[in-house]
Amino acid sequence: MAKSSEEKTINFKKDADEFVEKMSACGFKLDFSLKSLEEDIDSMIESEDVDLSDSPNVGSFNQTGMEAYIGETLTMLFNGKPKGEFKSGKSHRNFFFAYIEFGKFRYYPSDFIRLRLSNGPGEGSFKEHLEKALPRIKG
Repeated sequence: MAKSSEEKTINFKKDADEFVEKMSACGFKLDFSLKSLEEDIDSMIESEDVDLSDSPNVGSFNQTGMEAYIGETLTMLFNGKPKGEFKSGKSHRNFFFAYIEFGKFRYYPSDFIRLRLSNGPGEGSFKEHLEKALPRIKG
């Protein structure tokens, strides 16, 4: 019997590694650390060198790469369990289906990215978002 999308284990690593490589060409030195999440996510969102548009080519793949980088970093640092379905270049879909379990807490790596790209700076910074989520992630 096939598992439902909620029960599937997903892997962010390939997309995260590809994103790290692409962003190094833009001058970002992503290292899968908490400090990198706190400092680099907002810098990449604000950068004119990083296409985060909804274009089916570069922009949407950068969006999902950023989601994968966030997901992989948090999974590695806090022993999360990625679940659901994650599709490269399908950020809108990942918003609903890709998450990480930290105990009973579900963290969706695409939430902040989608909201920030849709609504602008009023959504705050990723660092602020992460500061609110970390107590629940850490359990």
